Amino acid sequence: MDRKRLKNPHDRFVRHVFGQPPRMLELMRIGLSDDVLRMLDLTTLIPAKESFIDETLGENLSDLVFTSRLANGDDEDAVIAVLFEHKSAADVLTAFQVLRYIVRIGDERVRSGLRPCCVIPLVLYHGAEPWKVARNMQELVNAPMPLREFVPHFTLPIIDLSGIADEELQEQSLSQVELLVLKYIRRPDLRERLPQILRLCLQLQSTRTGLESLEALLRYVYGAVDNLTLNELRTIVLTALPEQGPELMPTIEETLTREAREEGREEGREEGREEGSRIGRIQTLQEILGRNVSSREELLELSEDESQRLVKELNEAVKNQ
Repeated sequence: MDRKRLKNPHDRFVRHVFGQPPRMLELMRIGLSDDVLRMLDLTTLIPAKESFIDETLGENLSDLVFTSRLANGDDEDAVIAVLFEHKSAADVLTAFQVLRYIVRIGDERVRSGLRPCCVIPLVLYHGAEPWKVARNMQELVNAPMPLREFVPHFTLPIIDLSGIADEELQEQSLSQVELLVLKYIRRPDLRERLPQILRLCLQLQSTRTGLESLEALLRYVYGAVDNLTLNELRTIVLTALPEQGPELMPTIEETLTREAREEGREEGREEGREEGSRIGRIQTLQEILGRNVSSREELLELSEDESQRLVKELNEAVKNQ
């Protein structure tokens, strides 16, 4: 099986885990204050059909969008948007990306004949290193005090899994166990922790739904860890779950094979989208730095290595300005 054909495992897993209101609510309770939650009528929390990630934002962020009515009885609603940052390190431009995202939601509502509403961004970050870059535009924009009132202001709540103790992610719910997997997915000790995580997952929900959650978790681990072979995964599962493992593994192997075939047919189109996303990001960074913005045609002439080096150089320039 061609491992390179298994695309976007982090995005898929997050959407599977938090795509339903009860699971989304668990995430909100981790990342948002009680004061914020009290302002929302959480019984009206429903998934939005739209995705507001555009070509430029799509390189680094994935979105999961819900709407909720306000709790004060007014005929108003709010949009709760979980933005999933799945890079290995925090992106210095995340606050700017979220600002563009908020504006994009407002623009879409106005086009639909609605008023702009409150947008509550919530960033789920699972990099190996703690989040140390800007959490708001005031930190990102180097403006003297008299000009700071012109810099857009909003709070950016971040669920930084690197700073949450394992014990907190094992106590309450299946969702938090799945957050534990996200926390360790990029770490070398994942293999050591995986048997315990699998057993804990099954203990929290031993019904058929629990087996389905285990299946999704294992498919994610296999798709996201480059050097984990299927034989190695099978050994871990059969050792950790001697009763359930023989039932799980054939289903997982069949699913992975089917997904590889399906994504192989999408590979050409996906490569085109990735290239467009990288071009958009380069142009955005150049604009922020006040440099001449390269044309699409100029950037298409760069090799993949050259364009990646350019993105890295521009990111560093923004970070150090």
